[in-house]
Amino acid sequence: TDGIIFKLTTSNSTAATYSINDGKNYKFTSGKTIKIGAGCEYGTKITVTVKAENNDATTFKTYTFTKVDPLSGLNVTFTKPSSWNSTVYAYVYKENGSKVSEVQAWPGVAMTVSSGNKYTVRIDDLSFDGGYVIFSDGNNQTPGARETGFVLNNNGNYDVNGLMGNVTEGEVVVYYYTGWSNANIHYSVNGGAWTAVPGINMTSAGNGYMKAAIKNVSGKLNFCFNDGKGNWDNNGGSDYELKETGTFTIKDGKITKGEPAKVETNSITIYYSTGWSNANCHYSIGGGTWTSVPGVSMTNGKNGYKVITIDLNTATNLTACFNDGNGNWDNNYSKNYYFGAAGTYTVSNGNITSGAAY
Repeated sequence: TDGIIFKLTTSNSTAATYSINDGKNYKFTSGKTIKIGAGCEYGTKITVTVKAENNDATTFKTYTFTKVDPLSGLNVTFTKPSSWNSTVYAYVYKENGSKVSEVQAWPGVAMTVSSGNKYTVRIDDLSFDGGYVIFSDGNNQTPGARETGFVLNNNGNYDVNGLMGNVTEGEVVVYYYTGWSNANIHYSVNGGAWTAVPGINMTSAGNGYMKAAIKNVSGKLNFCFNDGKGNWDNNGGSDYELKETGTFTIKDGKITKGEPAKVETNSITIYYSTGWSNANCHYSIGGGTWTSVPGVSMTNGKNGYKVITIDLNTATNLTACFNDGNGNWDNNYSKNYYFGAAGTYTVSNGNITSGAAY
């Protein structure tokens, strides 16, 4: 989130003010809400000081907040012995003198199966970094009873003997096949907080695919897709899940490893420069029959260009000319335009050049 709503309340006061980070004092009445933290970087501390007074006394109250990245957290991996039960917990705590703080009362937070006997958990409270962790299954635990837990390391990879090393964070690249013109990926890393709806906007990768790269992934990745207009693909309510980093393709509800299979196309795309408000392309594929006059309507592109893509099927060339549908033609002075191979071309001022106009 890009800020939180903070409600200011007072009782039995004749006047009340608040300030943010010792700045200007603003008057308020009980029940007023303010938004704090918007536009600040993660890790920024925001202090709200409230002053209330009446004829008898003046009271100050200070509230301090730290803006935390909702996708940040402490990731822990544990490989359980095969003899342990399938339900595994991570009890995370820290000590400050005689005071003990815990993420959740014993036995702690239930871990999620990553693969085989490997389990993961994400702790959202970063203050427990450097604390302690004890793993258990209800009957067994490590370290043992009355023993100090293992020191908690972010991305720590543990077994019954303690820390084996750190899990390397990696990148997940997702190719998503869709008919949507716009797509977002909404995701959660290792059971942590989900991205704010609608998620991260994906970019076009061609051939109906949208692409997104998600960095700093360790453990599992849960995700779904939407078009930003209320249409969702959440895999039938189960969401999609990956348990390793790398490149993956999602098509028709199925996940395959690697990039999409390359699609060999045999087509010609023409960018035609004209001042006409409408343009048609009248053409013959491979020297065959011409299209019916006026031809096929071209779509509006940028900077005065009209665009069309023509499938050659098994042919290797195209002959074309252009018109506005109102009797005005550009047939290259009766020579027409000849395109000798599949590809993308620009036609401007009677000249053909290879490549797109923009």
